[in-house]
Amino acid sequence: LFFAFWLSRVVSNVPALGGGVAGTSAGRALVATLVPVWNLRTVPGTIQDVLYRLDPKAGGFFTVAIAWVGLVGSWVISIVASRYLSLRLRFDIANATSRDEAIESLRGLTTAGAIVDVVTGALIATGALVLILVMIRIERRSRARDAEVRAAAGV
Repeated sequence: LFFAFWLSRVVSNVPALGGGVAGTSAGRALVATLVPVWNLRTVPGTIQDVLYRLDPKAGGFFTVAIAWVGLVGSWVISIVASRYLSLRLRFDIANATSRDEAIESLRGLTTAGAIVDVVTGALIATGALVLILVMIRIERRSRARDAEVRAAAGV
């Protein structure tokens, strides 16, 4: 919710900072951030639009891409790995010739699950950290742009 309201506020401030009309409205940025799956497609573009409108020379595509890969990639890896490990466990137990063989398979798959959990946790942490850095970058650009607009207006 915090991120959705923050992005909505940033989008609504872009015209006042001389960045022109953003590619989306503040209300749409708010709603798009809160709707699952739709936000995977719309939010990175909105952030990229805001970054370029506040400072066209500075860019920020790769930063947004890293945050997106960290947050969305962890979700995809988690889903694929959990389904694979679940199926593998079912087949191993069904085809085990002894209880010890089934337990050994369970041990190996539990270790694999823990590794997947650590990897996805690291991806989430990286994505969240990069997203926070993007937010700080946008806030700094907003303040700098505000100072430029005020200086040009003589305020």
